[in-house]
Amino acid sequence: MVHIQTNMFSGALMWAFLPKMATNFLQARYYEWKYAPNSPSRPKPGSTKYKKDYKKFHIFVIVVYLIYNFYQSYYAAPRQPTLYETLNVSKDFTTQQLKSNYRKLSLMYHPDKQEPEHMEEAQEKYIFIRSAYEILQNPIQLKAYEKFGLTALECKRCSSERDYLYYMIPAYVMHHAITGLILFIFFVLFGKGYGRYWRFLIYFGTAVFEANILLADHDPISLFFPSLLVFEKIEIIRQLNVTVFIALTHIGPDLLPEKKSSLKKNLKDISKLSTVLDRQSSVQFVQGYEPFENNPEALSLLQRTMGKLAADIKLFDFKEVQQVFENMKKSKGSSNTRSNTSTSSFNSSNHAADSASTNNTRKHK
Repeated sequence: MVHIQTNMFSGALMWAFLPKMATNFLQARYYEWKYAPNSPSRPKPGSTKYKKDYKKFHIFVIVVYLIYNFYQSYYAAPRQPTLYETLNVSKDFTTQQLKSNYRKLSLMYHPDKQEPEHMEEAQEKYIFIRSAYEILQNPIQLKAYEKFGLTALECKRCSSERDYLYYMIPAYVMHHAITGLILFIFFVLFGKGYGRYWRFLIYFGTAVFEANILLADHDPISLFFPSLLVFEKIEIIRQLNVTVFIALTHIGPDLLPEKKSSLKKNLKDISKLSTVLDRQSSVQFVQGYEPFENNPEALSLLQRTMGKLAADIKLFDFKEVQQVFENMKKSKGSSNTRSNTSTSSFNSSNHAADSASTNNTRKHK
């Protein structure tokens, strides 16, 4: 598990430098081949033609590098031989085949039949062959080995598939916790980069895939990698995921450029407009009340008028006044008698408002 996280860091460093260097190198060689030295038709850096050619070479480099990483992970990466390969049997072996191959190999690597200089190496091989034979004979241990590898068989108290599963869960949780932390750090540092959400989608997809293949005994990619065991597939997929979401950061803007949303620009424009309007309102407010500054009589009149207005507004908080006003609106356009009644009611309301305004003015003084 640890070396996968190490590969994540090393792979990220490789992806950070190699694609750009290779793209610049190929584009420069291509221009040297296609255009004569100092040719006026040669695209200059920053021009539209230069940018288009750069995108093409960049996509080509990323695709080639992806294929190389896939080949490196699946074919060229060093891997330990499986227990099936150790005893030269297939996954659907018979008991007779297993015993026959075990006898041949145990006789071949028996310490008593080895030269002194090869004694130690042969003894280790002999012990491993015997251990592989015992595991392949035990269905529960074989199941645990196919899912988790030899690490699971280090559990000495495990006697069922569930025991092995519980024994390996902390290792898988730790791996995804560290991977998630690394992704979060990348998101914080390079959050504005392309594919920032696809990385988390791939991360959660991998976690769901592992849970499905380990808990539900369902292998959706068995047709693509029939010769690999479950734990080998999980390790390869983890390595490829790192490669894919880093490659997405590089190749995504070239293949599927993000549409720049005008929302942020509109919000900035609204914020600027709001600031301008606020300043204009402040200036107009100051200019509107400037004539009253050195005129006590006008200021006193203004205070009385504002007090009356405040009283009128406060008066309309009462339901009775609101009802009178509604009745006035309903009676509009009716007979003169109802109109006079509404007018009388409204005058009463104004009289009450004047009284309240007078009282408020006295209190204010």
